[in-house]
Amino acid sequence: MPTWPAEPHTLAKIIILRKYLDAWFPIVGRGFPGRAIYYIDGFAGPGRYATGEAGSPVVALEAAEQAFTNGITSGKWKAGAITCIFIESDAQIHNSLMSEVGAVSVTTPHVKHRVYLGEFDFTLNRIRSDFSNPFGNSPVFVFVDPFGPTRLSFDTVANILRARSCEVLLHFDADGATRIIQALNKGFNKSSKDSLDRVFGNDSWNAVADISATQSNSFEQVTRRLVQLYLARLRTVSRYAFPFQMITPAGRHESEVGYYLIMATNHALGLEKMKSVMKGVGQDGAYRFSNFRSRQPLLFNPPSSKISDSESLLNYFKGRKDVKWSDIVQFTLNETDFISPKTMLKFLEDKNVIEVRLAGKTITRKRSTYPDQVQPFLRFNFP
Repeated sequence: MPTWPAEPHTLAKIIILRKYLDAWFPIVGRGFPGRAIYYIDGFAGPGRYATGEAGSPVVALEAAEQAFTNGITSGKWKAGAITCIFIESDAQIHNSLMSEVGAVSVTTPHVKHRVYLGEFDFTLNRIRSDFSNPFGNSPVFVFVDPFGPTRLSFDTVANILRARSCEVLLHFDADGATRIIQALNKGFNKSSKDSLDRVFGNDSWNAVADISATQSNSFEQVTRRLVQLYLARLRTVSRYAFPFQMITPAGRHESEVGYYLIMATNHALGLEKMKSVMKGVGQDGAYRFSNFRSRQPLLFNPPSSKISDSESLLNYFKGRKDVKWSDIVQFTLNETDFISPKTMLKFLEDKNVIEVRLAGKTITRKRSTYPDQVQPFLRFNFP
């Protein structure tokens, strides 16, 4: 059977996916009356690892079945059917995938699955045709988990995210992309330029390569810039994008960068739920998981404190008046370890660093509190 053992970082990734789907399916099941729901796995794999653990297709089907059944039993399910779509380009692995998802016990005809043999990018066009374009008003969650740094297409991801109800969890191979840039700077693999253009959707990565070539940057510094660049690119098409670092051995040493799981969505609630899941799986109080369980310095989003993140918030909005709650939430979710900005805002307001007012004259609040009902009316002035 064409399969491989599951390493610790792989199992952590599957846990993150399952826990998020356990939240996502019920939320969209309640919030999209009569709409079909879609889960798409772009690089599905064999369905089960050689060590026996369930892969992403199996856990997705199981999560869908559980959410639908519980929703019907409780009377809270308002959406239509769930369709789980699995894409695999290797014929042998595709056969294994068919067998594994076929063996999943699904007791309701309202949870369906479809398996495609083909490349992710091209198969999406078939899916649009077969399902009358699910990337319209239906909620869609897409898991994009390719092997290697060059099978990820930014344009494909961007087209998905332009549909407001779509979310993407993707694998960004920061280690592989950095190695390609290092090779290019040494005059090797010049054909890889087109591959990086495809990953980033343009040639913006050249700026990182130029800095790497002219300065004595460490491998980690180049990687950090690439991750920041990719997040910036995602935020041109989605309101929120946040990374979770996976440190993997790759047969070398503990300082390997590994890859990042990046969540991209247009909905604050989606990233709130995902950050909560990631935080629970992460190590050392950070958004990262290491096969080595190391204590090495983090490359991105290190464990932060109330003070450091509050200072970041203050600097970001420096000099701005009448900042809305939604803008502060966006910064908090994208740029800090916090899920809610309340802790940071209370710290700043208690120290009389920021001014807070209410746009509605008949609404009141207790100082340094930010109840849900007043949040739309809050305005913040930063010095």
